[in-house]
Amino acid sequence: MKELNQAIFYTTAQVKDKVELSDQNVRKYVRLLEDRNYEVAKDEHNRRLFSQNDIAVLQEFIKTAKKPGYTLETAADEIISQVSDIVNEKENNMPANVTNNDINHMLGIVMEKLETMQQENRELKNNVHRLVERLDEYGTQAQTLSLNYNDENSAYESQGAATAIEEHQNYEDVEVDEKFEKTEEESSDTPVAVGNDTQAPASDASSNIDMNQYSNYEVQEEAAEDRSEVEQREEKGGYLNKLFNMFKGK
Repeated sequence: MKELNQAIFYTTAQVKDKVELSDQNVRKYVRLLEDRNYEVAKDEHNRRLFSQNDIAVLQEFIKTAKKPGYTLETAADEIISQVSDIVNEKENNMPANVTNNDINHMLGIVMEKLETMQQENRELKNNVHRLVERLDEYGTQAQTLSLNYNDENSAYESQGAATAIEEHQNYEDVEVDEKFEKTEEESSDTPVAVGNDTQAPASDASSNIDMNQYSNYEVQEEAAEDRSEVEQREEKGGYLNKLFNMFKGK
């Protein structure tokens, strides 16, 4: 790219990238235009220098040549007849001269928008930080509640087991006392043998069997009630643990 008389010019190697042609095809298209008296500037070494208008004419030439029914020759003839229109349209579409004040103004707008974006980014980071802290607090509270519940559940289970053992022991003591008192009563009521032998009642064995069966039934019933209460507490504890794990996983 060169500047001649404050105008910008491009070499053939630069133009080929703009029009998407090879060097050879660019020279071929330009020669067709030059054969029809179109002039392209050249440097001291007779190398072509293309202006913005030249590039616009060449682009229109390539576009027209690709249309159905056109050859390179017919497309060149039509473009030569439209050069003035192509140049005028190119100049009208070019942006007006931009002053330093305009550039400074646009730069100020860009800086303001950038500052606004940075401020929003800082606020977003602060909100995320506060949210993370609250989540950590909720997680700690949920963990504490779960530990307290597990401790209470363990204490209740231990207390329930101790109570069941104590009640069973008391029941056995009462049963032994009742058996002892009944034995004493039966002994006092047994007649003394005079002459012929007198047989004592045989109801003691059957009474002992009945009391043993009643004792086993009571113990089994109490054990079933204790297991039911323990299962209910374990179910509640599992629900809280699941709730805590779900909250912690989020």
